[in-house]
Order: sequence, then structure tokens, then C-alpha cells
Amino acid sequence: MTVVFPNQAAQAVVTSLVHKAKQSVYEAKTNLYKNKVDPFSALIDSMLQGIPLSNWLTQE
Repeated sequence: MTVVFPNQAAQAVVTSLVHKAKQSVYEAKTNLYKNKVDPFSALIDSMLQGIPLSNWLTQE
């Protein structure tokens, strides 16, 4: 499928975004440990807000 853009600048931006999206999907599938969950950020954030962790979880 070919998409026609009114100008080359718009086409360059969209092409770049599509390329980045495809690359991100590929990297997510090949590097499962890249986006690790930080188990301590929730605890620290709830302590800074002065609320119990259960309340913090309902805010998210």
C-alpha cells in the first residue's frame, strides 16, 4: 500500500515514526529483559505521598 503525502516533510516524519514503531516492536520481542519492572518505585512513591501501598495501587 502506497500513501501519497502533500509534501516530503510530512512523509519523512510519518516514515520515521513507522520505522521507530516497527523497531520498538522487534526489540520488545527480542529483548524481554529491557523493560524491567522496578518493585521499589511503588513503595518509595507511596512513602513519599504518606499513603499505604494499597491506596497507591488504587490511584494507579
